[in-house]
Amino acid sequence: MALIKCKECGHEVSTEAQACPHCGAVQKKWESKGRRVSPFRERTPGRGRLVALLIVGGIILLVIIGSQNSNKGSSRSTSSTPQKVGLTAQGKAVQEALNEGKTCTATWGEDSSKTGQNTRIYAVRVEPSEKKTQYQVDHSTDYPRIWVWDFRLKKIECK
Repeated sequence: MALIKCKECGHEVSTEAQACPHCGAVQKKWESKGRRVSPFRERTPGRGRLVALLIVGGIILLVIIGSQNSNKGSSRSTSSTPQKVGLTAQGKAVQEALNEGKTCTATWGEDSSKTGQNTRIYAVRVEPSEKKTQYQVDHSTDYPRIWVWDFRLKKIECK
């Protein structure tokens, strides 16, 4: 262990000390007879704080962006009015007949495995994504009621 003079206050300091015990100065390196005895990095004040601040700021930014995107999605579904697309004339007639308590039936069209067979219609709707008329009908024991496009049914009758 050697003693050298502090560059800041001039007091004698051990080469093994990390800082001067008198003034607290940290030297880039302690020098003794022109050679490096105990190297120390100069600590940059606030570097750790800056990194922590950047990380926290990034997380906050991601949370804000995420919440804005989720709010946009929810505002679309609640505040925007859906496009009004009506039923076809035939769909309206079937819906009115069902509302009056009548029974409506149809014959399956040519593009079905049930071609020519009769089926009962239970409800009518406009399919939301395609905006086309659909009917809820009997299909099979596996699928008792399914929604089908209006073009799959022929000869719709209500009694």
